[in-house]
Amino acid sequence: ADEARRVLESGAKKVIVASESLPSLDAAAGLLAVLGTGRGVFSVDLRERKVIWGGASTAPRDPYEVVALLMSLGFREAILLEMDRIGTAAGADARFLNSITRAAQGVKFIVGGGIKAASELARLKRAGASGVLMATALHDGTITREDVIRAGAEC
Repeated sequence: ADEARRVLESGAKKVIVASESLPSLDAAAGLLAVLGTGRGVFSVDLRERKVIWGGASTAPRDPYEVVALLMSLGFREAILLEMDRIGTAAGADARFLNSITRAAQGVKFIVGGGIKAASELARLKRAGASGVLMATALHDGTITREDVIRAGAEC
């Protein structure tokens, strides 16, 4: 909590709170109390569609349960990050994203993990993504800056 406060005081607009670095949702609730509702972004870190928690956590691993609990805590922005897809260019799963966004209406979701083509960007937007995390596709040139601009115009 002290570190999150220092980050905000240094000028950051938001702080990402990642499930993989926390032992529980109680810890996330404590951080959100310090950050304030609009300044905390929760990263739902997944492996094999199960939420990853830090340490030997007994926190829920079902992503639908976790996003419902995040909403009840006051989180209004989240990252849905499929860790086992990062760097694979396997494509993001728009159906999964759509089912998560329907389960947590009112939460803005940024999706990440496996983005492979510019054509996915509009599809992910339609599935409920408010943003996309992508690195490999940009670094290897599969998706260009122009593709991103064009996809933004189409969305």
